[in-house]
Amino acid sequence: MEVYAGFLVQTDYEIGRPLDAVKAEGHNEDTAVFYIVGDNGASAVGRFDGHDEVTVDGKTAPIEERLQHIDDLGGEFFINHHATAWAWALNSPFQWAKEVASHLGGTRDPLIVSWPGHVQAGSLRGQFAHVNDIAPTLLEMAGITPPDTVNGFKLTPFEGRGLVYTFNDADAPSRHAVQYFEMLGSRGIYRDGWWAGSFNHLPWGFGPNGPTAAPNPKPWELYHLDQDFSQA
Repeated sequence: MEVYAGFLVQTDYEIGRPLDAVKAEGHNEDTAVFYIVGDNGASAVGRFDGHDEVTVDGKTAPIEERLQHIDDLGGEFFINHHATAWAWALNSPFQWAKEVASHLGGTRDPLIVSWPGHVQAGSLRGQFAHVNDIAPTLLEMAGITPPDTVNGFKLTPFEGRGLVYTFNDADAPSRHAVQYFEMLGSRGIYRDGWWAGSFNHLPWGFGPNGPTAAPNPKPWELYHLDQDFSQA
């Protein structure tokens, strides 16, 4: 987990470099930045004791041997992964983790938007949104209406909804009404503030043919996210 924390610090520094360059060149006021922190919930595939790719005869080395390399973790010879319990902590207050699409712990990530003069700094928005809303948002910001056809081929419409309507109205109703999620048999669907999910997959279980499905998929669970943010 210390390695992961160090990675986040380094990521923050590297993201800051182009942003500093934008400011230094005088383009801060005409530059919009969308920063999605991650691509899913924290990963639990490190299993219960984590792993660091220290191997003996092609198998993960026992804890006693791995501890001998504790000060080398984070170096170029190791592929580090925190243990499952850390994923649960990182995804708090949501349930489950990466690879589980039935709950927000597997799917939810923060989005930071910076657009000086258009987005109030430090303000929060709670409308339901999805990564497929980003492209329509950028087109709307640029005043571009996407064409129906290109070179004679009819285009598939965007499934997302632009987020510009939220920039000046924190209480505007969400325009993203329906969104489906699925991975390895775990499913979730959002509609108008409600979320239904069915869990089917242990991220830290590995059978002979790959990830281990639950022996009996759990029944659907129903939550009202507008009143139950963490699906408690």
